[in-house]
Amino acid sequence: MILGKVKAVKRIFEELEFRTGTFAETSKIKCLSGCSLCCRKSSILVTVLEFLPAAEEIVRTGSSDKILETLDSRGEDGTCVFYNPFLREGGCSVYENRGLICRLFGFSARVHKDQKLQLIACKIIKESITSGLSEQTMEKAPLMSDFYLKLYGIDPELGTRYQPINKAIQKAIELVAFHFQFRRPRKAS
Repeated sequence: MILGKVKAVKRIFEELEFRTGTFAETSKIKCLSGCSLCCRKSSILVTVLEFLPAAEEIVRTGSSDKILETLDSRGEDGTCVFYNPFLREGGCSVYENRGLICRLFGFSARVHKDQKLQLIACKIIKESITSGLSEQTMEKAPLMSDFYLKLYGIDPELGTRYQPINKAIQKAIELVAFHFQFRRPRKAS
């Protein structure tokens, strides 16, 4: 059951990678190399569901105990446990399996109260767009709400309970580890 959810989340991530890539190419938006300001923000709220793919990889590689110990020593709040300032390209140690918010921020939009699309990005990205983005360009931006609704469709409970990023990561690892703990070993053929 958990692995089915992991696969479903990964399919959403694949679609989103295509959409954000298209939008980034059209809009010419990009993060500054090595910036990672968003990764260092301690007030990020996320869902457990969006971190199941990262949790699966962590459990499969045997690093869950180390990460859970780090999380226990840090507490629930603070910089994302996956952030490593010594890594190139932003510092995410699980970049390929990063959460939905990490994929959307800077490269998605929301519908503003005036019904116009509004870029969801940091101040640095917004300031780098000197001439603004045309409505036609903004139409290519994935809507953040659409992708969170897709998560909701996978699991309404895990896809809607927002909590501090490290707490969600911890719960995701615990769910996946629990699944593997009680999984039957495959017979050798």
